[in-house]
Amino acid sequence: MKGLLSITQRFTMKTRTALVLGMALSLSAPNASAQSLKDRFKKVAVKVGKQAKETVVQEVKTTAKPAAKTGKKPSAPRGAKSGGSTVNIPSNHGTLFAPLGTPVDAKKGRTAASVSKPPKEESKQPDWNDARPSVDDLDNKSLVAEFELLENCVVSRYVSPSGPIAVRFGIVSDELSARVRALDRYAELLNDLPDTYDDEDVDQSMIDNANRTFASCLKSKGYQIVVRSSIAPIIEMKGCMLNARTVDYFKKHSYANAHKQLTQWDPDKK
Repeated sequence: MKGLLSITQRFTMKTRTALVLGMALSLSAPNASAQSLKDRFKKVAVKVGKQAKETVVQEVKTTAKPAAKTGKKPSAPRGAKSGGSTVNIPSNHGTLFAPLGTPVDAKKGRTAASVSKPPKEESKQPDWNDARPSVDDLDNKSLVAEFELLENCVVSRYVSPSGPIAVRFGIVSDELSARVRALDRYAELLNDLPDTYDDEDVDQSMIDNANRTFASCLKSKGYQIVVRSSIAPIIEMKGCMLNARTVDYFKKHSYANAHKQLTQWDPDKK
């Protein structure tokens, strides 16, 4: 069930964006009656839902593994967990860990930029788009604010779902999705590590692998960018896109200013 939920979550952003654009396209049709508009949107929703379901089923089939043979794994020698080749995460760690690996450009994820309603005329929209900062430069608050504004512009038929503003909306959506995935992956791996450490049937090599897998998450571009500003806007946004388990983790910890108190850790440095 946990694996199925993880797979399904990956389609949340795409499904939401598809429904938004699909609805706006239906609403933009001239001389459409209220009932016909309703029927069109219903067809879009059914089609998107069917595609997401088929994709999830296909991923489950392709990623499913044969059931493990019964019986316990070889137990690790006593004391092996404290003297292996990697260092475990500290038990008193903060909400967020400092990124690892080669840092991304220093300006990424740090730009605070207000956003106002774009022009309705399509001829003026390219200039509006060009004047906006690169989406991966925006801090989390600015990114969420622009996403919500542009989503409303498309849904309300203020702009065409195929015009320049809709293109910018798609780029903003992709960047927000990348940051959501980074936080989901981070919380999933971090929540599982203590159980891995405490499992009597897990040997040191498996612990080393778990530690380095978590470290790889801290090296990703999405994670490096998302922890450069407060993650509160992503957690608290209307229609939060994070997994429930991710939200639960952050709500149990002080997350609003967690980016200012990052825990330093490297599994390969003692």
